[in-house]
Amino acid sequence: MRSRPASPCAAHPTVRSSIAANPQQENPANGYIVSANYQPPGALPVPGYYNLADRGRQLDRLLRDPDIKWDTQNSQALQLDTSTDYGPRTLAPLLGTLRNAHTLTHNHPLGVKKPLNLLFNVGPYAAPGTHEVPNNLSAKIGPAPWPVTYGPSTRRLIDFADAGAALTINPVGQSGVPFDRHYGDQAEDYIEGRYHKARMGVIPAQSTLRLMPR
Repeated sequence: MRSRPASPCAAHPTVRSSIAANPQQENPANGYIVSANYQPPGALPVPGYYNLADRGRQLDRLLRDPDIKWDTQNSQALQLDTSTDYGPRTLAPLLGTLRNAHTLTHNHPLGVKKPLNLLFNVGPYAAPGTHEVPNNLSAKIGPAPWPVTYGPSTRRLIDFADAGAALTINPVGQSGVPFDRHYGDQAEDYIEGRYHKARMGVIPAQSTLRLMPR
């Protein structure tokens, strides 16, 4: 079994010189040959001739999956497949910049003035979401940075067949008192999409606050 991609424009002298460098395989151990006419490593670059490598990688990814039975249905799905890692690969270098530019800070009135922000504000956190998605941690339209200006005030998941197992999360914490251990202890979980189990019914007291009028 031998395969060499055909040249769509063999008359071009530059293309002719690169044909010998095209990917070639003979009786490969994996039992199949992917011929997607993509740029082989170390070959002479020919602008406009080679396909992007993403097509060949996607074909190879599907063909080497041992769980796929290559019947008519799956073969048709392979021919009509539109998946590609081109978008994620192209955007990957930008994700770090976006992560640092789209942030959520829970501002305290006293935290407006530095260095009090270090004491009273909670955050900043790299924030997912945007205005157009359900997790609408939204920012104003304009140049970076994009600090979040509004978003979900709380999240709850309640199965009415088992309300005692409800899940909930707040953007910051249960306490509005700075320096309290529950002042900002839910903020990171809120960003990461984690939930806390709601405590329903009678909860045993863990501490007692007494007001002693004089």
